[in-house]
Amino acid sequence: MVSRALKPAEQDLKSYTLAQDGISIILHRDNPISKLSNQQIVDIYTGKIKNWQQVGGQDAAITVVNKAEGRSTLELFIQYFKLTAKDIQADVVIGDNEQGIKTVVGNPQAIGYVSIGAADINIKQGTALKLLPINGIAATFSTVQDGSFPLSRPLNLITQGQVSPKQQAFIDFAQSSVVEDLVKEQGFVPHAQ
Repeated sequence: MVSRALKPAEQDLKSYTLAQDGISIILHRDNPISKLSNQQIVDIYTGKIKNWQQVGGQDAAITVVNKAEGRSTLELFIQYFKLTAKDIQADVVIGDNEQGIKTVVGNPQAIGYVSIGAADINIKQGTALKLLPINGIAATFSTVQDGSFPLSRPLNLITQGQVSPKQQAFIDFAQSSVVEDLVKEQGFVPHAQ
């Protein structure tokens, strides 16, 4: 399984998309910022903007939360914002989405990015979190599903070589509408057939 599109160097592999996922900027619910431009996000993550007051918020230092090397979420983030991992000036480096959510919830001055589904599940449970739009497009399941949300990725099963009949049966099942409830339960958008 891989949570990104295949790279050009991976031509020997075949991907089967199971679901879509969006990646959103997250802030603590009490942070008054409701949107940031792409340039402001880049400037925050590269250390050019260090205080929320510089983007219309409170006079408080920004805590930059970044994903660890090797995370596909980091790859998508730096690709979209045209950065390299070395450009990012992180105060905290986290692994999974839940760790990122807990870090931002525990620090009202923090900014991070996680899966929209993971954030949405936490928000529905009352977690003090909010999602920011990207380029004015709300971070929602519907914008990921309709393809308008700019920071999204496929979630794929990957094969190499000939697929056996049993493997093909599993792939067909995993891509079918029968599993849509499971996909949604995990906070992802079912793949349109």
